[in-house]
Amino acid sequence: MEYFVVQLPDLLDQRIIANSLPYISPEQQAKVESFRHIGDAFRCLTGDLLIRVIICEKFKVSNQELKFERNSYGKPFWREHPDFQFSVSHSGQLVVCATHDKEIGIDVEQVKAVDIDFVTTCLSEREMIGALQKEGYDLYDYFCDLWIAKESYVKALGKGMFKSFDSFSVKLCSNDTITILDRHEEIASNFLCKRYRVSQNYRVALCAACSSYDEFPDFPTHLSFHSIYNRFDVRAEYP
Repeated sequence: MEYFVVQLPDLLDQRIIANSLPYISPEQQAKVESFRHIGDAFRCLTGDLLIRVIICEKFKVSNQELKFERNSYGKPFWREHPDFQFSVSHSGQLVVCATHDKEIGIDVEQVKAVDIDFVTTCLSEREMIGALQKEGYDLYDYFCDLWIAKESYVKALGKGMFKSFDSFSVKLCSNDTITILDRHEEIASNFLCKRYRVSQNYRVALCAACSSYDEFPDFPTHLSFHSIYNRFDVRAEYP
């Protein structure tokens, strides 16, 4: 199991997007081009390029060989190696990706960007009781940790937003591990979750089908946007 972090450049140049589009699928090209804000386009593009770099280097294949499909809930997988599981997420200046040989989900959020009003509609009764004990900035931390935990779990399930967020609870433990509980307070034994503090402003949660927390990485692998971009665009140096 691994997870990777890429920080976007401060200057978001439209030329980078234009130069990179030929290296992703027509479906993803259309998605990138549909965004009105360049930041959204950059995050989407970087996530796609990142998983391509990871697969190409791990399996020693060319980008042209990569064909992705989606399950019935829309989660992508690599057609040639469906047992190689991955999950991508992005928020603010960060793009993250997790890989595993079993089901896996990852989510990253910028703490202050959390929409508390929306998140409260997705909480279980247990989680709302915990929220009533929080105040001020702690509330943002708490809701952010709950949200990324829930997101990572439904991504690991491969169901995304088709899994009702209030149908299960997450219990945040002091050692940064996360326990998933169903409506009957039964532990979801097939999955383990862990949260990471990438920086003061960002939180990451990783959820995977595994039997021990020893399988989780202690730290992410940091990749520069420069290295990812130049891995594909051989026509020009990174601006």
